[in-house]
Amino acid sequence: MAMTTSEERSAGGLIGSVGVVTTDNGKINIGDFRSNGEYIPYGAGDPTGDEQRIFQQWGPLNMSFDVRDLAVYPDTSRSAEGMRAIWQRTPWGEWYPAGWCAYGRSSVPARAGED
Repeated sequence: MAMTTSEERSAGGLIGSVGVVTTDNGKINIGDFRSNGEYIPYGAGDPTGDEQRIFQQWGPLNMSFDVRDLAVYPDTSRSAEGMRAIWQRTPWGEWYPAGWCAYGRSSVPARAGED
């Protein structure tokens, strides 16, 4: 989950895209990334009743819990669970990643795409 800290959330920033990064014998491969707009039709990340009350009903934030707002949770494991729920609804979500990693643009070196 690639995020921007220009729009802060509890666990990072607004998630702008989601992609696949794999490793093989110490080599990191950065695969295709899809924009957050491609995930929005697949709904929200299954917030609990308490999360809906805190982030939608009580406060001024009114978070959507779609892919853009998954970093709203102060517990990053909830962000991963929300992404998994959305991922599994997509046509490309027939396989489940081994884990989730959230990062901002400054945490990836400029040369990461080079061999």
